[in-house]
Amino acid sequence: MMSSKYELPDKEQIKSDYEKLSPVYKKLIQEIIYIVEKIIQENKFQVSNIQSRVKTFDSYYKKIVRNEINEDFFNEIEDFAGIRIIFPYRSDLIKINSIIKKKFRLIRENLHNSQSMPFGYMSDHYIIKISKSYRGDRYDDIKDLKCELQIRTVSMHAWATVSHHLEYKQEVDIPSELKSDFMALSGVFYIADSLFEQFKTARETSQNKLRKSIKTNIFNLKQEVNLDTLRAFLLWKLPDRPKNDDYAYSELVGEIKQANFNDFEKLNEILDEHMDDFLLDEKKHPPIERTSDPKISIPTTYSHVGVVRVICRDIANCEGYPVEEIDEIE
Repeated sequence: MMSSKYELPDKEQIKSDYEKLSPVYKKLIQEIIYIVEKIIQENKFQVSNIQSRVKTFDSYYKKIVRNEINEDFFNEIEDFAGIRIIFPYRSDLIKINSIIKKKFRLIRENLHNSQSMPFGYMSDHYIIKISKSYRGDRYDDIKDLKCELQIRTVSMHAWATVSHHLEYKQEVDIPSELKSDFMALSGVFYIADSLFEQFKTARETSQNKLRKSIKTNIFNLKQEVNLDTLRAFLLWKLPDRPKNDDYAYSELVGEIKQANFNDFEKLNEILDEHMDDFLLDEKKHPPIERTSDPKISIPTTYSHVGVVRVICRDIANCEGYPVEEIDEIE
């Protein structure tokens, strides 16, 4: 409830200041997103999404009144400019914490990714300014402005989206008979994050074993064919060939499975038996890389997926291989 002593500030004057400063805060957001994207690229983070916003005037003014602010409005309201980064895994939040402190001036942090969950399942919040190392005319008007940086996982974001529609902003808002169900729901998202993290760790362990088998040249041909093992097999078998993206490897897994090759023994045998003929044919008729100029084409070599598809298309040994589905060579 508003204090009886609080006098409403001049709304028109605040709106005039808002219209002058909004473009400056948008510029601040652009600069911080540029820095953040460099951090993501340099540290090879996977990111689900990056969102940003400048508060609308109505939201800004309501917060001024709700918090009974009398002066220095833009400094007092620290989330006027906001950026949200959504990561797949909770461990990413821990890793980026130290990087944020190095790359920005940290005014304040509020971390919620600990074992003791607060109300709901919330994000990590940072109030930051750009580093003093950024100097020059480009930064003069934004160097001392604050921005809220919100870091959360996909599960946190999903819970925030759902709980927002439930309209409960704090624990005391929830009817007693619904409180246990509400907190249980929040816990489900927390558990989902934990399971994602466990799966990520288990997959990394499995992939490390596959990488080790490639380095030691001891690849287990009796392994099940799946996305990870197929990629590893082709890196081992065809180390100098161009790699493919996950989608292409995944398509090839489906084709190999359809041909009833459940491990790599038969496929390895076929590649060994017909590789010399394939190399001669590739030399005579290399695949062509398209360019922006239709008159210019560049001879190249077949990729991992292309080698398997060409050999299995051209020989009878791959009985059951879905030749009719191959329209283009990788």
